[in-house]
Amino acid sequence: RYIGYADAVVQRFPAARSAPLLTLRGMLRQYRHDFAGALSDLDQALTLDPAYADALAWRGAIFLVKADYAAARQACDGLQRMGRDVLAGGCLGLAHAYGGELEAGYQTLRKTLELASFPDNQLWLQTRLGEVAAWRGLPAQAEAHYRAALALGRDDVYLLAAWADFL
Repeated sequence: RYIGYADAVVQRFPAARSAPLLTLRGMLRQYRHDFAGALSDLDQALTLDPAYADALAWRGAIFLVKADYAAARQACDGLQRMGRDVLAGGCLGLAHAYGGELEAGYQTLRKTLELASFPDNQLWLQTRLGEVAAWRGLPAQAEAHYRAALALGRDDVYLLAAWADFL
């Protein structure tokens, strides 16, 4: 429902040419699995502002979903060049894990968690660490990460879904 609300607002500005608005529209499109449209919006955002890390991070996320790990790693590398170490580490850790390199992915995410000072980043990383630990067949470790994420006291639908799947 909230995606629909946001989409209705964004559609009022079809000709707007700003990196934040194009990124938002790209995010909304990816939620509807319009990956080609989302990537187009994100590319336009990066053309307007090549240093707009959110657009690059969402490109990486879409490539991960599409199992295009080489393209995802290029986005991760771009985030690293921008000095966005937490986004880059999360991106690279997931690229490793999704590509079958579970140990490398877990270690990269764990090291990135040490850099994360904001609770939202910590929640995101703890959740992903829980997923990767579960994939590695380490349920106690996975549970510890999920509980650490839940202890942050933030509402997060993805965390709750991952936790429910784990349970």
